[in-house]
Order: sequence, then C-alpha cells, then structure tokens
Amino acid sequence: MWTPQFAARGSRTGYGIGFRIGELNGRRLIGHDGAIYGFATTLLGMPDDSLGVVVVATLDGANAVTDRIATSALRLATDVRAGRPVATIDTTSASPTAYALTAIGRYENAKTTYDLEEYEGRLFLVPARGGFRAELRQPAHAGEGELIADDALSYGTRVRLLDTKRIIVDSDTLTRVPRPVATIPIATPKPAAARSELTPLIGEYGWNHDVLFIREKDGQLNALIEWFFEYPLTRVSKNIYRFPAYGLYDGEEIVFRGTGAVPTTNFYRSGIDAHVKRGVHFAVCDLSTNRLKAAIAKSTDGKPEAIYKELTGNAMGNAHFVAAGILAVNRAQERGYAMSYTG
Repeated sequence: MWTPQFAARGSRTGYGIGFRIGELNGRRLIGHDGAIYGFATTLLGMPDDSLGVVVVATLDGANAVTDRIATSALRLATDVRAGRPVATIDTTSASPTAYALTAIGRYENAKTTYDLEEYEGRLFLVPARGGFRAELRQPAHAGEGELIADDALSYGTRVRLLDTKRIIVDSDTLTRVPRPVATIPIATPKPAAARSELTPLIGEYGWNHDVLFIREKDGQLNALIEWFFEYPLTRVSKNIYRFPAYGLYDGEEIVFRGTGAVPTTNFYRSGIDAHVKRGVHFAVCDLSTNRLKAAIAKSTDGKPEAIYKELTGNAMGNAHFVAAGILAVNRAQERGYAMSYTG
C-alpha cells in the first residue's frame, strides 16, 4: 500500500494503493485526503517514526487548510522529538486595501490570463478562463508588493506586484490589459445591471447541500459550482448555454426552462457516456451514497430509503455499488489498474 505504483524502480514518492507517498524532513510520509458536502479531511502518517495526524474541517473542499495544519503538526512533532528548535509556522495578514485599489484589473501573457479583483477590501486572484479564486495575503516579513494565495481552497501561489502595469504569478510575468467590461472600483456602490436577457436566468439552482449559482460577469453568464468552481458560459440559443471546452464539465450544455427552473442537463456526467460505450466500469461508494441520501432527505423532507432507491436506480451505465470507494480503488490497483479519478 505504501510502495509507489507505476513509478521508476527505487522511487520514494508517488501514489501507492490508496495513499500518496512523499517525504517530510527526509523521512517517509504517507497520506490521503477526503472531501464530501460539508467536510474536508486530511490523514498524514510517518510510519517509520510512529507519528500521525488527522485533521477535519467542516467545509467541503478546504483541503488546503487541513493539509497545511497536518503538515505543520508533523513538522513540530519531529522537531521536538529530534531536539531541534521548533520551526516557525508561516503566517499571513490581509493585504493592505491600497494594494487592492491599485492592483485590480486584468493581466495576461501568451499562456494565461488572470483578474485581480477586490471584495470588501481584500484582493483575489481569479483565472479569467474559469476555476476558483484565491485570496492574496501578505506573508510575514515579506517585501512590499509580495503576496501569497492563502484561503480555504489554496495556499502557496506567489504574486508580486512589479508596478501598476505588471505582476508576476509564480514565475510568469503578466501585463495589464483592458477588460471586456470596465473594472468596478471599490467606491462604486454596485456594478451595472445585467442585460435583460440574462436577468431571468441568474439565481440559485439545485439542492441546498450543492447549490449551482448562475451569475453575470463581464457581460456573460457564469456558473459557480460547489461554491468554488466557476466557469464562463457561452450562449448557444435563447435558453441553452455551454460550458467551456475544459474543466469539470467539458463542453456540456445547460438548458433553462422557465425562470428559476433547474437546468435539465445533468452536467455531472461530463464525458462519462463515452467511457461507458468503451466498456469502462465504475465503482460507486455506497457509504457516500448513503450519506448523500441522508443529506437530500434532510433538505427535502423526503424519505431516505426512497431517495436511496432513486439514486441507485438511476445510476450511470456500468456502475457497481461497493461498500467503500477507497477499498474498490485499492483492489483495482492490486490488479494492475491505474486510478484515474475518485470523487
């Protein structure tokens, strides 16, 4: 389980059977992350040192936080055990409001485009092509204009403000360019109203535990999924919009039927049908399905067993419900299959 699979002989890092494998301070480190609606978890262990830590957060997708806490805890524990000075944990503070006001805008180079956006005095880095935004904060002891991504979803991307026209994101230099719609400065009470054909579609769709947000940005509709994945939508016809040709829902369409109606296209099945036709089989975690059943029942006042029957009865083709998804992955890898995705 703790030997890198499909790796070069002698590799010490990689992915084993259900566990990622790495090193911390030159010692073997194994771990596994998890996330489901409302929760995020990190398990890290140092089997040669009999050290381990489990971190749980009550926010789905917040593994940047749980990972950092778990890693920091093990660093402190190994320092104490070795009799070394205890390492200082890096901290950040909110970027000064002056940075937010002078830096907001669109920046691009030949490879990528980012927006720097201000919200309530905080500065955010947002991929223009879609994805999730990251709050930029000032590291302790950093120089002027040096920022780092640090929030519930991400940690570590470094941004340096060179001047009013250029920024560096990690090692990429980007230049400020005009945005399709003018940036709204903090002093403006609210942005301009969305176009009349968009306003009936803007809103919240779906279950309370997994809301799909449709909003307007830069004059077009955007879909915000699982509260942190955002994608610009391209209009196909009056009530049909399409996801971009990348990301979680590559090229899938959303059909709106009536104001506030739930989209009729199941965009969670992006790319699945093609794999089914090729003969691919899927292991579905029954443990997670039962948890989902309970969440849906609570939010809809429905009967849990009836909801479970509906979920299992409408599963995708070649789906097999197994006791626990991680066990299915382990068994598949033992027989030489590569794990492509779990979720």
